[in-house]
Amino acid sequence: MRNCTRFSLNAGFGLVLLFVATLLSPLHAQSHRLTITAPANIAGTYDVQIAAFGASYCNVKSLTGTAVLVRDRANATTVCDSVTADLTGKIAIIDRGTCTFSAKADRAQKKGAKAVLLFNNQGGTAIPVVPGDGVTDARVTVPVFMVGQTDGAKIKAAVGAGVAITIDRIDVIDDTPANQIVWGKTLGQGDFNGGLNGWKVRSLSCARGSVPANLWLWNATGTARGGCGGTTITSPTQCNGAMVFESDYLDTKGAGCGGAAQGTGTCPAPQTGELISPVIKPARKAAGYSVKFYQEVRHFAGSSYYIGWSKNGGRTWDSVAVNTDIAVNSSNNDNYTVVPLIGSGSADSLVLKFRYTGNYYYWLVDDVLLLEQESNNLKVNSFFAVPPNAATPLSQVEPIGFLADIANVGAKAQTKVKLKMTISNASSNAVVYKDSLAYNTVAGNTVVENVPFAKEYTPTARGGYVGIYSISADSADYNPADNADGFVYVITDTTFAKEFGATRLTNPAASNWTAGDPHAAAYGNGYFVPKGKGTYMRSVSFGIGNASALKDQPLLITLYEWKDANNDGDIQPAERVSVATRIYIVSGTETAAQIITTRFPEPGDPFVELKDNTYYVLMVEYIPAGSQTLDLQYPQSDEVDYSGTAFYGELKSKRRYASFTGLGGDLTKEDYGSVGFGRNFSYVVRMNVGAKPTGTNDLPLISNEFTVYPNPTSETLNLQLLLKDVSKEAVVRIMDMSGRIMSERYLGSVQRESVQFSVESFTSGTYIMQVTTDKGVGFKRFVVAK
Repeated sequence: MRNCTRFSLNAGFGLVLLFVATLLSPLHAQSHRLTITAPANIAGTYDVQIAAFGASYCNVKSLTGTAVLVRDRANATTVCDSVTADLTGKIAIIDRGTCTFSAKADRAQKKGAKAVLLFNNQGGTAIPVVPGDGVTDARVTVPVFMVGQTDGAKIKAAVGAGVAITIDRIDVIDDTPANQIVWGKTLGQGDFNGGLNGWKVRSLSCARGSVPANLWLWNATGTARGGCGGTTITSPTQCNGAMVFESDYLDTKGAGCGGAAQGTGTCPAPQTGELISPVIKPARKAAGYSVKFYQEVRHFAGSSYYIGWSKNGGRTWDSVAVNTDIAVNSSNNDNYTVVPLIGSGSADSLVLKFRYTGNYYYWLVDDVLLLEQESNNLKVNSFFAVPPNAATPLSQVEPIGFLADIANVGAKAQTKVKLKMTISNASSNAVVYKDSLAYNTVAGNTVVENVPFAKEYTPTARGGYVGIYSISADSADYNPADNADGFVYVITDTTFAKEFGATRLTNPAASNWTAGDPHAAAYGNGYFVPKGKGTYMRSVSFGIGNASALKDQPLLITLYEWKDANNDGDIQPAERVSVATRIYIVSGTETAAQIITTRFPEPGDPFVELKDNTYYVLMVEYIPAGSQTLDLQYPQSDEVDYSGTAFYGELKSKRRYASFTGLGGDLTKEDYGSVGFGRNFSYVVRMNVGAKPTGTNDLPLISNEFTVYPNPTSETLNLQLLLKDVSKEAVVRIMDMSGRIMSERYLGSVQRESVQFSVESFTSGTYIMQVTTDKGVGFKRFVVAK
């Protein structure tokens, strides 16, 4: 789990994090298995992932050797300089970092290493290793693997004792029952063994220019190239070839991932091409047929994927969109897909078609099978409503509504179909709520959408909870594994949140800025407050993805009231009213995993009392100076999809949204949009609320009764007190933007005084002067510029 201890939330929120990690953490299919036989204290098996360069998956079935930790001539284990030691016959251990993966492997290979293990320096798992550059990649011929950070640390600690390693390939096995397959199990039918074998490619279009003959290509190892990182399909017969469509490679010819290379390739994106089967004669008649195929997909906006089928030799076609649930910049979770061919049961023959409009990144297909479709198979689809927040304070709970799309993916009608909703305490498993929705009869190959439950549920106690949608009928189901899906949420003391921690970093604008435009960006979340009276906004928690690049840059954190006047789900400038702000100066030391919590609003500004039944939007706004082109990266999570929740809210006329994004040279004129990233992703921006805090901030404000000058300053700062009445004492503090006290002075009895402070030792940046007297407290911001 990502830095659970960093969550400044109550125990209830922390409790559910371990559950969330188990339920929702993404898994990476491993290509090989590493086994250590000695020393005994670390003996066992470990996951490794083969790189997209060097010896391929198909060429590395098994290897053995002794591991050595490699150091370059600068004594660095990242090996970004030449290697002097002889590595002949050894398995080289090299740390990730600083230089490209292929450059590291190349240096080890030159000294005789038979294989390279790259040890990850972040996260706990092994990840796919992308190429570094075309020249070095081509030189590496030994196998290269990635090992996770946790396993890597354990192995490195034992290297001195002699680590004996065996690496074996994990071959995928198709587990489809033979009696269900009606075409494709014979070598050379749908496995692309050595080539197309009667399949045809139809190349239709590129964004501009001539269209290459083969947008779909046969590749001997099922590998797709790509400027954004290629991939290899993990299918049972990948080593005898597979079909690949390399959209981003075609767009840039591998010269980069978009950017300046965008559109410079042989067939600029979007491209459209079809892969068409020969005429298929099923081995036997069935009530219906399905097509099963192995695939690797990485999706970007504007791409589409269709499976077509023809019962008359290709004269007319039926089709259905697939991969519609894959988020932008994400890959498919399942290695194989099964698609019912609706209405195909009466066919004497079939022709299949894979149609791809690629707008980055790729689609790979292998091991196509025609199956006899099962009769009884219900499923809960991935579109369903979840609570409006991942975390909600108990004082601000509102009724939760339920809705889930279901599907009968079997050939026969199902009767007595019922969808159940159950909510349980994540700690005790005690059921706190249950309800059901009767569908009665659902026809075969039918999706039933947009049917809400009649009742709603209002949480009553703090803690972590699990909600499960489950589907049943009066016939035994063919695949019970997809009969349920669900969500988790937390009821807290003080915190609103849309996520349980970041799972990725994003920069939605990437290379799409107009030349000369400052890269101003805003990201944040919307929170509906039903009972605001007596509740105050006390602090905010948020994340920054690339703080080191933004050192000393200011971020403006703004709380808006929002009324969606036109009901479009987006926040127009005229619809948002600024309630309070806080300036946060990036120190440059914040990490991408860190949750930053800071007082809100500014020190000295009164705490904000919230209103009843009001939609608030908390935004982190980055407004670079001039035409500065530094980009802000946003930590975000893909663990919770609020698309179903937004739709349910529209049905019930109580719209609830998740995240909002604003991009443009002048954010004051930009809409903050909720679609795309705002529904199937959420940002790490949290509201912390509660009773009005006590202390110096409750004193009357006297900010108008003193001034500071010059501002900006470089060496000295003058404080001029202009108090209305004599104060018996005054305390002056100078703090940086993190609240650290830089200077403090006691003044005694004062009213109209001038005091000088030295700031010569201060670094450049924004600071706050706090003046506290028995009459009140005041704050002034000033800038030190060297």
